[in-house]
Amino acid sequence: MSVTLRKNVERERRHSSFYIGIHGYAWVESLTLLHEQTAQLMSLSPHKRPYYQRGRRAEILIQSTF
Repeated sequence: MSVTLRKNVERERRHSSFYIGIHGYAWVESLTLLHEQTAQLMSLSPHKRPYYQRGRRAEILIQSTF
């Protein structure tokens, strides 16, 4: 029962479209500035690559709106 409940929670959006619009540009700009450092950190912890890839996908989606 708790497994089903957890799956429902994961489907909910974490932020509204308004929040993404306001903070998305600043987030993408900071990622651009920190790209090299992020790549170095990812080479130190390859087990976190799926999280990095998910963030990159979000970055691309946000950039496509600007």
